[in-house]
Amino acid sequence: MIVFSHGVLHHVPDIVTAEREICRVLKPDGTLIVMLYARWSLNYLISIGNFRRLGLLALSATKRQMDGMLGRHLANARSMGILRYLDMKNFIHKNTDASLNPYSKVYDLQTVKRDFPDLRIVRSYKRFMDAPPLPVRRLTLEKVLGWHLWVHMEPVVEIRTSNPIGHAPRPWTATFSSDWGNSRGAEVRFVTEIDLSHDAPTLKTERPRGRFRLPPLRKDCRR
Repeated sequence: MIVFSHGVLHHVPDIVTAEREICRVLKPDGTLIVMLYARWSLNYLISIGNFRRLGLLALSATKRQMDGMLGRHLANARSMGILRYLDMKNFIHKNTDASLNPYSKVYDLQTVKRDFPDLRIVRSYKRFMDAPPLPVRRLTLEKVLGWHLWVHMEPVVEIRTSNPIGHAPRPWTATFSSDWGNSRGAEVRFVTEIDLSHDAPTLKTERPRGRFRLPPLRKDCRR
């Protein structure tokens, strides 16, 4: 099963809820393929971060009245205040998908890992050399400075076992139903919980992650 998202999730402010819904519909052996705007791109670093901001600052100093997209940017700047509008925390929202866009975010792989904690990255690459108004389409640098960051992710399967108070963790095995098991490797988190519910907090110990092959066995999880 594949969940595919092209240019959507970087416009979602509540990415936690979006990731939760993706994980709900994505099977454990499925893949999320997503395109996100790239932080380490020519468009973000040079065009949006420098060229457009300097151009808008110069235009605002002339007090000229303009139409179209530049006119809307000038109206935004005068409404918010030019320095506040040029702050990248605000400016990025209006410069990825025109001046009326309400929200945008740029990503690198660390940000992807932070915003999608229940998925693991299996592949990433960049495409699409774009940095308007700069004429960069013919540059062969898209693999390094491309605007579109493509990321392939798979679910992290988490298995928990509980031990009564005073009992040390014992060896256990986990088996899965056929729709979980296949010939592909899947990342599994092994977590041991010790129940200290008698007016004491619960302690959780997480063992190191590993890659395991999950055979198509019956749905069961036993000690």
